[in-house]
Amino acid sequence: MILRGIIFSGLVVVALLLSVGVSQTQQSRGPVARPGAVMPEVIPVPAAAQPEHFDADAATNAYLAEIPASARVLL
Repeated sequence: MILRGIIFSGLVVVALLLSVGVSQTQQSRGPVARPGAVMPEVIPVPAAAQPEHFDADAATNAYLAEIPASARVLL
């Protein structure tokens, strides 16, 4: 019976030590804390990646034109 108490006490101590170790690793400084990992204020976009003119109204009307009249419901 005494041996079980000693084993249980040892397991409790090991569990406490492991939980302290895990909590210390969770509080460590992440990559954001390093000055080299800070996001730039403005990200330059190459000319080839610049968007062309987009007309949302024309795109909406083109989409709605694809819907058959039988499927349209006016509220």
